[in-house]
Amino acid sequence: MDRTDIRDRILNASYGRFDLVPAIIPKETLLSSPPRIIVSLLMKELGLKKDEVPISSLRSWLFLYRKKSKRGDSFGPVQNIIDDIKDGPVKKVMSFTDDNNSVTGKKFDF
Repeated sequence: MDRTDIRDRILNASYGRFDLVPAIIPKETLLSSPPRIIVSLLMKELGLKKDEVPISSLRSWLFLYRKKSKRGDSFGPVQNIIDDIKDGPVKKVMSFTDDNNSVTGKKFDF
């Protein structure tokens, strides 16, 4: 989208106001920078004034964006394990039952 469209969305949208911000600001910056830095980048990139950016809405959106990104990253290693299983032979599959179907060790005599 065009920067003017993104600017108009931030100024006028009632829902999803900041959904297009990742198109302007890199993900690494959104995940690690404080909100004041993100506001200054929005002001610089879109020509906004400081009072035109709703800070409380931006903070709420940023909190949810970071939460979703963290949750999405947690699924990464599981996908790698699934890819490894598809690519090569599985050495041992975890089982919750006894493979021998017999009880080993001491038995209790009631």
